[in-house]
Amino acid sequence: MDTQIIYNKGYLILPIEPLTIPPTIDILGVSLQAKTSFHISLLCVKNYIQKYGPDIEEKILAVVDEYVQNHSFSILRYKNEFRFAQVGADQRKSLVLMVTISHLSGFFEKLRKDLGIEIEDQPTHCTLYTLGVDRGIASTISTIWNRLHN
Repeated sequence: MDTQIIYNKGYLILPIEPLTIPPTIDILGVSLQAKTSFHISLLCVKNYIQKYGPDIEEKILAVVDEYVQNHSFSILRYKNEFRFAQVGADQRKSLVLMVTISHLSGFFEKLRKDLGIEIEDQPTHCTLYTLGVDRGIASTISTIWNRLHN
């Protein structure tokens, strides 16, 4: 199933159908709350705005518009891999399910080539639970992840 990507509050996301999961879960001694809606995180654009300035947002979105003319992002599979992440001064915590998305590596390569920016391939995931209501983590490869199950 191909889905249209959405740009919302500095994030490129791929919406997914609601998931039926318990409202809370205890992981590593921390009680986390289920997200109220679900999506696959593709790119935290606002991280690159901070690094390259406000003009980069429009440039990234132009590359996105061009790329999706010939490539559609879709979920290839949900991996049997859960990760617990904890980052930032406010110690945000999330439990995520890793996923594989079609055409994503080519997308990051195009961003690097067309814009000449340093951009990491993102760890595609669906955030299932967070510490606090809907307080996810803008994850990149450099985020510290604890693998819970593989």
